Amino acid sequence: MLPLDASFARAEEPVVLLLVTQGLEEVCLESFRRTDASCRCLILPPGGIDGEASVGKMLLMLEHDWQNDLSAGHHKLLALACDMPGVQSAFALLLAVEKLPPTTDGLLDLALALETSPRWPAAVELWSASSIRRSAVPAEAREEWATELRLYRARNTGNPQAAKNVRFRGSAVRDGNHEFDTSQVMGRMGGAAKRRMGWHVSLTAYDTELFSVVSNDVAVAGLPLFAEWRGAASGLSDRPERYFVLPREVRPYLRPDVHVHYGRMRLRPSTCYLLLCLAELQEGFTVLDPMGGVGTIAIEAAVRWPGLKVKTSDISGDATEAAELNAVEAQAHLATGSSLTVAQDDARNMQVDSNSVDAIVTDVPFGNRNRLVWVNGLLPAFAKEAARVLRPGGKAVLLMTRAHARQMLQLLGDEDTRTVLLPGACELEDDHCEDMEEGDQDDTSKEAALLPVFRQVACHKVAVGGWPSAVLVLERTDTALSQSGCAEATDTKRPAAGAMNVQGKGRGKGKATNNPGLPSCGEPSECLLWLAPPWQHRLVGRTLADVLMHCWPAHFPTESVARRVTKRRRVWIREGGEGNSELSLP
Repeated sequence: MLPLDASFARAEEPVVLLLVTQGLEEVCLESFRRTDASCRCLILPPGGIDGEASVGKMLLMLEHDWQNDLSAGHHKLLALACDMPGVQSAFALLLAVEKLPPTTDGLLDLALALETSPRWPAAVELWSASSIRRSAVPAEAREEWATELRLYRARNTGNPQAAKNVRFRGSAVRDGNHEFDTSQVMGRMGGAAKRRMGWHVSLTAYDTELFSVVSNDVAVAGLPLFAEWRGAASGLSDRPERYFVLPREVRPYLRPDVHVHYGRMRLRPSTCYLLLCLAELQEGFTVLDPMGGVGTIAIEAAVRWPGLKVKTSDISGDATEAAELNAVEAQAHLATGSSLTVAQDDARNMQVDSNSVDAIVTDVPFGNRNRLVWVNGLLPAFAKEAARVLRPGGKAVLLMTRAHARQMLQLLGDEDTRTVLLPGACELEDDHCEDMEEGDQDDTSKEAALLPVFRQVACHKVAVGGWPSAVLVLERTDTALSQSGCAEATDTKRPAAGAMNVQGKGRGKGKATNNPGLPSCGEPSECLLWLAPPWQHRLVGRTLADVLMHCWPAHFPTESVARRVTKRRRVWIREGGEGNSELSLP
């Protein structure tokens, strides 16, 4: 087990542990540097790529004379850490280690390292200063911090016994293959804090919280610097929250009850902010979120950037109604010169003028609620509409699952030309074109024209809500968009190499595309697959689910979908054309 903070700062210097969106730590780092050039940041190893604990971890400190001006240093550090929109939560650092053994003995070593950590004095000082900073809130909201204020006053009046009367609880999130569970992490880490500080344990009436994050072999722990976010303080419930979830983000311009009452999930506002940073917004820009849900991305843009014209839309009436409620709440918080509008619209056929948008920032549905029928039919049509409404030089920042990102990258085509295949450019049923040998493609795909309307700027692998995801950043070129429809197949007797014929109706309640030129690529109930030779090298070391996901990602975007379809025993795979012998796959 190796410490991660030893060379970053001395033990007597306060260090802030930041939780951010995993995969976008560099974007958050640039935001800190633009705000204060004197800050120092260290990006910690992620640990895991999925699960509740898969969150980006950073350390933050300031170059400051802490011995002679402690109060001013605390104020500056807290303002920098707690007021940064791209931060999920901030903690006074107690411990940061890597190469944690997954055994029970490894947990005991972790608890011992916390108990003997030299960062306790500086962390408690910083935590106490954060309670004083929060005391500027209205009087009716101060009660939850009253005990922290008592601790601060007791420390300054020389009453150490009052400081030992602090009540705390241990909380943790954990992911990975460990011999111990999350409750054991909370118990061991809480016991270490009690032995070190003499604090009393209280799971409900607590003054502070020892929060730990264990992601595979990386573990961090700290004292929260943000205001209370659980139960009634979050506006969501008057009951205590679970102890093994990441801190919730509460914003005064977002109604905390909207997405719950309407059954709609929302992105963390900090993730929305980092996505907007990738779009490089400037004053005077027109920003669009065509799959806006409850409007979190658009509201974050209108609140944080001045002089923007922001619009959020969604095909769902319920989501649009929820976004309107959030927009009303946010009106008093909009940045100078920014405007916010809400509309019900279809991302496949936007009611937006051509070449009128400077940036598209959106969270493409993951397919959990909306099912795969609508999601997969959405991508090609949305790519065309995005190219139509974006001005040359405009950016599209797309958050999506990694499976859907692979499909979008297939639409982007050749890596050297970095072009996008749009309706009219090739037959969209050919989902395996990037993995084919040169002789595998039929005459239609060989003669298809590439329309260089998008340039890929970046692709970030991220984790959002415990899901491995991706963020694609595309830039609109000045190439004119073709208005032709989707090309039809020239050979109706034999499917294209690597194509799929779907028999029967697909599962799910999602809406299929209304464009007759686009295939409805949903989750099939039964299907006949054609795999063009040479196919043997594609099957080495792979299961049937791997083959389906690799060759036909539009129909099998995730392993769970492939398993569901094959479990029904309604998948047939044949080599070459119709009538050839059936393949036998593991």
